[in-house]
Amino acid sequence: MHHINKDGSLNEYEKAIQAVGSILIKYDSDQRVPVRGFGIKQNKTTLNSFQIGARKVYGVDGILSAYRDALQKNLKMVKSRDWTVLIANALKLAMNEKVSCIKN
Repeated sequence: MHHINKDGSLNEYEKAIQAVGSILIKYDSDQRVPVRGFGIKQNKTTLNSFQIGARKVYGVDGILSAYRDALQKNLKMVKSRDWTVLIANALKLAMNEKVSCIKN
C-alpha cells in the first residue's frame, strides 16, 4: 500500500493523510507540524518511531511531500510492535517535549 502511483493518483495512505490532515491542520495556529513515521527496520533494528523529513513541515501538502520523500528512500517497512511509543511521542510533541526514537 506504500507506493507512489505513476499516474499521480493518491495511494490509500495519502488519501488518509489528506482526509484527516485537512481537518486537524485547522486546529494548528501556524500549520507547521512534525511528521513521524513508525515501523521500519534499519540495520537489523526495528524503529517504532522516527522523524520524517524536516523537523516541521507546513500544512497537509508538506506532510504529503515528507511522506513521498520517505517512500523514495526505499525504507524497509515492518509492523510496529509497540504503539505505546507512537502515542507517547504524539503526546510529547503536543506538549513541545523532546521525542525519542525507540528501538526494539
